Amino acid sequence: MLLHTLVTLLDDPVAADLAAEAVEPVATAWDTAARVGLGERHLYAAANRCVALAAERVPAALAEPMQRLVRNVEQGRCPADDFSDQVIEHGLAASVSATARLTQGDQ
Repeated sequence: MLLHTLVTLLDDPVAADLAAEAVEPVATAWDTAARVGLGERHLYAAANRCVALAAERVPAALAEPMQRLVRNVEQGRCPADDFSDQVIEHGLAASVSATARLTQGDQ
């Protein structure tokens, strides 16, 4: 879903303009983004706006995983947080194996 979001925000002229507007207040906040991520309210707002723009343009076949990404961003989470939750619940080896199986299924 991250790839869909990136491609949409770069290739769709309307989405690109709206995304540029959304991220302008945080365009130079790379250091804050690296340290705090979505814990910073302006970064949180920009990320939510960008993901929402991509979600509005998602093909039906990708709607469910896109909604998962939208929920994660709304909660201030990233895909790595989901993996961390799996490791806590199932252990590292089982989580890596499960992720590898999912990745192979995508090819």
